[in-house]
Amino acid sequence: MSSPRIKFVKNRKIWALYTILIIIVIVISTFFVSDQYISSQIAKEETILNGILVGYSNDISHMIGHSAMQLTSLKEFILHNHTTSYLEANFTNYAKALYLSLSGIRNYIIAPNGVNKYVYPLEGNEAAVGHVIINDSRPEVRDDITRALQTQNIIISLPYELRQGGLGLVFRQAIFIDNEFWGIVSMVIDLPIIFDLVNLVTEYDEYLFALKDYQGNVFFGDPDIFDDDSVEMKIELPEFYWSIGGLPKTSWFDLILTDSLFTLILIIISGLSIGILVYLLTGRIYIMKLQSSVYLEKFILSEDKLRNFIEHASDAIAFSEFSGKYIMANKKAIEMIGYSEEELFNMRPFDLIPVSNKSDLKAIREGLLKDSNLLYETKITRKDGTILTVELSLNLSRDNLVQLIIRDISEQKEQLSNLERLVDERTAELVLANKDLEDFASSASHDLRAPLRALIGISDILSDEYPDKLDDTGKDYLSRMNIAAIKMDKIIIDLLSYSKLSQEEISLTPVNIENIVDEVLSNYQDQITENKAIIEVTRPLDRVLGTYPILNQVIDNLISNAFKYSIPERIMEIRIWSERINGNIRLCIQDNGIGIDDADMENIFEPFKRLHSDEFIGGTGIGLAIVQRGIIKLGGKVGVESSIGEFSRFWIELKEGS
Repeated sequence: MSSPRIKFVKNRKIWALYTILIIIVIVISTFFVSDQYISSQIAKEETILNGILVGYSNDISHMIGHSAMQLTSLKEFILHNHTTSYLEANFTNYAKALYLSLSGIRNYIIAPNGVNKYVYPLEGNEAAVGHVIINDSRPEVRDDITRALQTQNIIISLPYELRQGGLGLVFRQAIFIDNEFWGIVSMVIDLPIIFDLVNLVTEYDEYLFALKDYQGNVFFGDPDIFDDDSVEMKIELPEFYWSIGGLPKTSWFDLILTDSLFTLILIIISGLSIGILVYLLTGRIYIMKLQSSVYLEKFILSEDKLRNFIEHASDAIAFSEFSGKYIMANKKAIEMIGYSEEELFNMRPFDLIPVSNKSDLKAIREGLLKDSNLLYETKITRKDGTILTVELSLNLSRDNLVQLIIRDISEQKEQLSNLERLVDERTAELVLANKDLEDFASSASHDLRAPLRALIGISDILSDEYPDKLDDTGKDYLSRMNIAAIKMDKIIIDLLSYSKLSQEEISLTPVNIENIVDEVLSNYQDQITENKAIIEVTRPLDRVLGTYPILNQVIDNLISNAFKYSIPERIMEIRIWSERINGNIRLCIQDNGIGIDDADMENIFEPFKRLHSDEFIGGTGIGLAIVQRGIIKLGGKVGVESSIGEFSRFWIELKEGS
């Protein structure tokens, strides 16, 4: 018959073999699942970054398009009256109005016969006056002038360093009167200001951004971004395009491995993306309202001039009588709604709103009567029956004329909806992951404690039945083994308690904390008597909102901590009281023990952050971590105040229980 020891050794070998096989399976499975998961997460991160770049692309295109319209306005000003006396008398005021209507403008210049004569603002730009721009020595400037003369369109330079300093764009247009060359108008905008308005920086959160022109010249950010595995998006501009590229600051892999909880990172990134999109949309609303005011007050001079102005707009713009029909619309508006110009002019302004959204009509009318400037989101029906989600910027002028700027935000709404859906999916995945973690912790604790209990039992048998066969060294080793196994078992129990605190669902109820204190102190009666400890409880202790099991464990850990860190040669004193702090209840437990150094204050609530060795003070290093996690689970706060060699005062703060 085999001896118990032989059976134990065989069982231990089988258990070890099973353990190794399980570990191998887990490692292989984890590697495969992690690889698939990481690949999917990187793809989703690229989708999120692509959405950010879409927002930047639309905003930059919109801002530069509106800037180009300023030059059209300046050209119309000259065509209205190009005499020297008229320009000298009115240029400054007109240019000032344009300058104040849009951020980022460096200057406006009128160059009759190609010679810079009228400059606003003049301060800081004095060197430009008298410059013969048509004979400029710079090749890139000569090329732009040549194209302006040949096409008579607005010509936009590539980004370059301006002579006055700073990165800028130059807009130029040649003016011909009666088919004769009259001169050139130009406008300079500061690109850094445009980038500030759309919240574009080279580094933002986890990403790096860069811009390059259609020739491949990088003028914003690190050129290496376009050489790596970046996400790129085109920015459509008049005449040409730019490209905006984005890349994580470290790598795609590091981006999703910043924290062990991948899904939590994805949720945070998704929330920031939504916040950025909302912020960009808010800034866009402000710009649209500003432009709407400028259009109505400055540029409605006559029907012909207005049509010429709005035809160059990048947004859909239309004009109507308040209670009548459309009287004007640009090509962008005609393309957006799908009706011909004749069909549109026979419609009332709000005939495009679907029947299901007719309540919007009343809201828009009443809103315009209360405030002449109105921003409203609604839906419109195109001629082919498709429905667009649009943002209407409306302005009611003094002569009862309504200006509408219509922006199609269907794609942005869809992106926002996709991001919200992604957040919901990640939240569901996180809940499932937490459930798996709880099941694993419970199973692992059971599997780990079984061999430990066997080890403790065998060491007890050896100690009791073979004391004469062990010398002092053997007995010492056996004692150490027994103590280590018991401590390991306690660590596993504490770890399981620590894990369960974050997993289990709780329902807060009023709890009599005085009863819990009395019950815990009764469990320490032997230690109180042995240490001749002085226990002072200031009654009554206020009721709090919590759960009995969690508060019982928290208070037990804090009182146990006071016993562990007492000073042997000093009579132990423990004081317990409650007080009201900003409408909450704070329970304080103060001892007169060894105290805590200020440098260790931030670490004592972290798991396994022990301040003393086992030879000095026992424990698993998880007790205070359980205290903090339990109180946070109850929606409260925990803290400590201490002085070395004098006292430690731990406190927990919770909502008052009625």
